Amino acid sequence: APPPKHPGLRLADFFDAMFKTITAISTLGASITFSKVVSNPTEPWVYHGISGDDIQYYIADAFVCFALSLFLTTLAASALSYWRPQAIRYFGTEDSHHRRIVAWWATLVSTVLVGLTVAAFIFLGIVVAGLVGTAGWLSLALTSLMAVVVLGVIVWQSPIGSPPP
Repeated sequence: APPPKHPGLRLADFFDAMFKTITAISTLGASITFSKVVSNPTEPWVYHGISGDDIQYYIADAFVCFALSLFLTTLAASALSYWRPQAIRYFGTEDSHHRRIVAWWATLVSTVLVGLTVAAFIFLGIVVAGLVGTAGWLSLALTSLMAVVVLGVIVWQSPIGSPPP
């Protein structure tokens, strides 16, 4: 059996993959929503409680979330690239103070990036709900459920509640 990977290296590899995934999702989302933001508002065929102007604002909100996610992912990836050796060393150490520092940063970055991406999808769900009704509310419910699950996992693995060093 191959030797187990260093815990700090596993964490850094996880964030490399997460940054690539969020970059891909946010790039696609930002390009699609931007093209819709600069076009004329589309009025729904049947009124589902959201006007065409409101739909345009929700699309713009989704664009802002995707753009912020892209910016912060670039910033976080650059920081990880710069401080990767320290993060790997600190997370793999028995010194709980250094390990907690890395764990808090990992929790913060995960929460912000996943939160922005989920918020963008929630805004897009509201847009779909305004245009077609039931399918949008269903997508909004499923997105919200996944948001609770994923953010719950982030909080569960975070150092919240662990004893200080």
